[in-house]
Amino acid sequence: VERRLRCRGRRTGCRRLRFCCRRHCRRAIPGADLYACTVAVDWGRGWQAGVSDCAIENDDLALHGETMLRSNSGRPAIDLNVVVTRGRVARLGPYWPESVLREKTKAWLRMGLAGGEIVSGRVLLRGDLDDWPFRDGEGRFEAVARAADGRLDYRAGWPAARSVEAVARFVGPGMEIRGKVGDIGGVEAREVSAVIADFKAPILNIDYAADSDLPRLLGFLLSSPLRERIGADLSRFRFAGPAVARGSLRIPFGSVPGSLSVNGAVELEDGRFSDPQLGVAIEGIAGSVAYSEHGFAAGALAAELRGKPARLRLVADARAA
Repeated sequence: VERRLRCRGRRTGCRRLRFCCRRHCRRAIPGADLYACTVAVDWGRGWQAGVSDCAIENDDLALHGETMLRSNSGRPAIDLNVVVTRGRVARLGPYWPESVLREKTKAWLRMGLAGGEIVSGRVLLRGDLDDWPFRDGEGRFEAVARAADGRLDYRAGWPAARSVEAVARFVGPGMEIRGKVGDIGGVEAREVSAVIADFKAPILNIDYAADSDLPRLLGFLLSSPLRERIGADLSRFRFAGPAVARGSLRIPFGSVPGSLSVNGAVELEDGRFSDPQLGVAIEGIAGSVAYSEHGFAAGALAAELRGKPARLRLVADARAA
């Protein structure tokens, strides 16, 4: 015998609903208002439940869409399509799936995604939940959100990325964030990406490109843990001139092998360096300076010293100490 229940309403009588998913959520999802939903439930040999034309909102999120759950031999199959119209990045903590993410990854998501507004987004989830999170393509999971005025605390002790404009994508078992940063330790980064390929073995890879100048780039260096690692005292020197920086950070989480690594290069054109104590001034500095978590080095930078062509070699390596 098959039976069906269907109901529809412009606004539910129950307001401030609370949702609790013990396996997948850290705690009960904050209360929400439920508007204009159609609910259909069929049962008999099996069952299926669907919600359509539905709008839900609370202080954290506002979304609308539809979903269908169907009975299965184990967990149900799901077909979900939701549009996000509003959200607060710093309030997403209760919504991360507990059963999929490792503790260090969850801690980074809750502390790292520290601010900003979700301008728009969409969530698609389709497949048998026994196969979640669909690492081998058995189903589809994709969540995309555009965020404005964000803040990213990517690593303790490092300058936070502020005024972030980015698009975040969670696809299958991984995540990527791509956009630009208005201020990271005084530097504006025109291109930034943060990627975790697989939450099962989480490694955060950050790539960036910035058009700036030497004083701002050195300000970033001096406000990061690299200052103590390198051990070079640059406070007595004066730097000037434009600079283009590119680089990457690799940050493994939890028991994943390895440690933080930094690699990149700064391209100089018409740079200037002076040591007021010694009365030395070098101008017209041009070339590439490579840097890492251990220090920086440049083989033979073009330069001018007292009006004559010169070559400048730079080395600062913590491993040589």
